[in-house]
Amino acid sequence: MHLMNNKLSELPTSPHGSQLKVLFLQSNHHLRTIPPIFFEGLPVLQILDMSYTRIKSLPQSLFKLFKLRIFLLRGCELLMELPPEVGKLGNLEVLNLEGTKIINLPIDVDRLTKLKCLNVSFHGYRKNQTSTLIPRNVIQ
Repeated sequence: MHLMNNKLSELPTSPHGSQLKVLFLQSNHHLRTIPPIFFEGLPVLQILDMSYTRIKSLPQSLFKLFKLRIFLLRGCELLMELPPEVGKLGNLEVLNLEGTKIINLPIDVDRLTKLKCLNVSFHGYRKNQTSTLIPRNVIQ
């Protein structure tokens, strides 16, 4: 489903798209939040693009998308944290976080064993920061 560039500012609480495999929400610059149970109605979603939205956090229902293969958050400038639950997305092959404010990846990213492409930019990274940016087992 292509909903890109539609000036959406909100999404339905729980869409009914049980067979939906692709959802493009990118470039909806007014979209700031995703309802907590939004993704529960999309169990077979494989491709999700939320690039260039103004979201600040990801709902827990997203981490139940066990068939998700491609997840794009490019240019989500207000997104500062990737929750550790991202490790539950075991079929993820592509994760694009370029242009977000995320400066650390949770150690759970190393559970993404099918990951082939990880794009990050670490805006705001400080050289004297002592925490690990990318968990040790992610890059091989």
